Amino acid sequence: MGPGGNCICPNCGKQVAHVRGTPCTQRKCPNCGAQMTRQT
Repeated sequence: MGPGGNCICPNCGKQVAHVRGTPCTQRKCPNCGAQMTRQT
């Protein structure tokens, strides 16, 4: 998917910038703590 883009929370919709080298699935939402997914 490339280095750009966002990670998005499937629960609350919070978006954060994707960090290169760190999969979105390894990040927790800063709002609700859910596992983030990559925005398509």
